[in-house]
This record gives sequence, C-alpha cells and structure tokens, in this order.
Amino acid sequence: MKPPRRTFTVPSLERYQHYRDRKPPWIKLHADVLEDYEFGALPDASKAHLMQIWIVASRMERVPWDPDWLGSRINATEPVDLDLLAAQGFIQPCSATMEQDASKMLAKCSTAMEQDASELLAECSSRAPARGRPRPGARPRARGETETEKEKETEKVKVKDVCTELAARDSAPAPFIELPLARKGESAAITDAHIAEWSDAYPGVDVRQQLRHMRQWLQHSPTRRKTANGIGRFITAWLSREQNRGPGSGTRVRASARETPTERMARLMEEDEI
Repeated sequence: MKPPRRTFTVPSLERYQHYRDRKPPWIKLHADVLEDYEFGALPDASKAHLMQIWIVASRMERVPWDPDWLGSRINATEPVDLDLLAAQGFIQPCSATMEQDASKMLAKCSTAMEQDASELLAECSSRAPARGRPRPGARPRARGETETEKEKETEKVKVKDVCTELAARDSAPAPFIELPLARKGESAAITDAHIAEWSDAYPGVDVRQQLRHMRQWLQHSPTRRKTANGIGRFITAWLSREQNRGPGSGTRVRASARETPTERMARLMEEDEI
C-alpha cells in the first residue's frame, strides 16, 4: 500500500487573506511582519520562501511537504527549510497517520452502511406484496404499527450518520495538556507529536515542564490569553526564550530554576516578556 502523502497548512492564512476563490490573482502582505520577532529572526532565504509559500497556500488547501517540489514551484535558488518554518509556527504539519486512520474508518463505515442498506432493501422486498395484493394469510398492519416501523428505520439511519464523526474523533490522539485560549471555554490541545517536534527544535528545554508553566501562567492571566491562531507562536516564543536561557546565561537562570509557577508568572508580568 502506498504511504499517505505528508502535507502542511498555513495556520493564519485565513485571518489575513480575505478571498473567496482558492486561486486569487494576488494576496496581501501585511506590514505587521516588520514587528514580528519570529519572522525577523528567520534567515533571509526563509523569509522569501515563506512569502512565496503564502501564495502557494492561497491556491491549495494543503501543500505537499516536499521541499524539492516546493522549491521548483517557487523558483527557489536555495533549499527550502520546512522544518524551521514549522518550528516557528508559520506552517502546521498535517498528521498523515490520522488522515489514513480516518480514511480507513470512513471506508469501513461506508461498507457497513451499504451492507445494512442492502439487507434492509432485501427484507423490504421480501415483505412487499406482489403487484399490490396482500399475501395469503397476511394480517393487515395497523396505522400505528406502520408508523412505528418507519420511526425505527429513521432512527437507524440517524445512528449510521454519526459513524464518520465518531470515527474521526476516536482516531485523534489524547492530548498531553490543554492550554486555555482567549475565547471562553476554548483550549488548545497539545499532543505528544507537538512535544516531540518542539523537543527536536529546542533540545535544551524541558518542553513538558514548560507547557505546565504556560498553562499556569495562562490560567492566572485571562486577559493575556492567546487566540487559536496565536497560541502556536506564543509557545515557540516561550520555548525559544527558555532555550536562550540555557547553561551559562548567568545567575538569572539559576534563580529562575528555583521559581514556582506562580513566582515565575509574576516575574514575567513585571518584565512584560509575554
């Protein structure tokens, strides 16, 4: 079986590009990128690649995770570093495993529904009277009995309709932690796949412990919580700062290592670092 193709999306594209068609003649380049720290920290080649990736993403719902193909598509003269752009939150890898599992589950549900529909049709055909005449010895059905059978069939169809939704939901991995978002009642689910990706990008940081600090900070700072589009950049900025505070950065690191989450939150608010 051919392995599923790996793809990625641009998380914030729909926020800044207000177009109706999937192939617009142009896209917007906002001046906010000049104040974007993560964008400014990118190598010049990656900045140019990212802006052209925005154009490709405006024409495709999911872009193939293929640096060679993408480089030829945007006429790049240097290699396209997709891992760097993903680590900084500018692109979001799609889980090929989840897509494959969901497709398999959907196929199973479709097959089961077709089989049930065929059996039901065969049963109805066997019970139907020939040429509109009642079968010999058949008891006439009461009106209430007929309506009850119709209700049962309708309920059976409703149960089958949710099969696809349940299959997609069951295939999703359980999150390690959930970070509260700006909109009340919403949260960002952080899975082991996210943690593995960030651990590779920031090897000097205990990512799991820092995520616990982030949740504590967000719980005590409801007015400074992030949106669904901004939470990824918030996490990478936090981890990047912790990476830079690694061994050899002075007494401040040794002091911060002894801080409780509440003390850390108060210090960050005083420094206005978040």
